[in-house]
Parts: sequence; C-alpha cells; structure tokens
Amino acid sequence: MKHTDKLFSYIESRLQASQVTYPWQLRAGQAEDHIDLEVLVDLPGNLPGNLYQDGEGEPVINPDYLRLHIQFDYRALADQDSDSDLIYRLGPLAGQAGFQYGQIDIYLEAVSLLVSQARVQVHDLMNGQGYGLELAWPSHFVNQSLTSRQAIGRYDDRLILEDED
Repeated sequence: MKHTDKLFSYIESRLQASQVTYPWQLRAGQAEDHIDLEVLVDLPGNLPGNLYQDGEGEPVINPDYLRLHIQFDYRALADQDSDSDLIYRLGPLAGQAGFQYGQIDIYLEAVSLLVSQARVQVHDLMNGQGYGLELAWPSHFVNQSLTSRQAIGRYDDRLILEDED
C-alpha cells in the first residue's frame, strides 16, 4: 500500500460526503509524499481582461474557470504559503508524524471558505469593484477551529495511518 493511500481515501470520502458545490479532482503525487486537490471555480465570460493576465500580459488562467491547487504534503509545514497565489501547500501539524483526521476536516472546510472567497471576489469584479483576485489561505480560521475544537473535545487527533484498518 502506498504511503498516501489512506489519506487519499479519507479526503475523497469527506469531499463526497460533504456534497460540495464546486468541481474537484484528487490525485496522488508521483513521489507518494503528497496529494493534490484541484478545485475549479466558475468564471463568467465578461470579467475584466487583466484578471486573465500576469504582469507581463501572459495568460494565467482559463477564462472559463479559476483553478485552485491544494497540496496535502507530508514534507510541508502546516498552512505553509506557496510561491503562487493559487497553490496552497498544507502539511501536518508541528510535532506530528502525519496528518490528523480532525486537521483534514478543518482543512477541507477552509477549502470551501477559499472557494466562497473566490466567488465573492469574482462577483465584485463583475460589479466593477476591485482590480483582481487576492485569495489568501484562511489560516486564522484554521487556527481558531483547531483551538476551539480541541478545547471542547470535538477534534479527532488520531493520525491517518496506513495500518489502522
């Protein structure tokens, strides 16, 4: 069994059970040390042209949808920022050998928050407000959820391990 199989299965089952309102695709990384979640946010066809270009005028997104990449990476730090605005690299909590069930649940809620944030910003652009998308990983939400759930005993701190069936 691959290193990431159990984590992949858990993320997939949580996404299916949550009935999210956005298209998503899950893939295991080639090195078996991460899982990629790709989320698509629909874009209307009449958004400002500068949204589709980088600083040099090169296209950066498909004009039909915004693609967000969330990477669950065993090598990353929790809530690690990435070099790209649309790639979010997430790792286990400090001091943990892997991801915890409760942590993944919170991360997936944060992904939904990120999608909502993107939809609001796209709507604002449609109404002539703003100049582009500025999507930030909701670290504050993640930290607050972690702390409050642990405090009231509603956080599953078990590690997602391959041999626990």
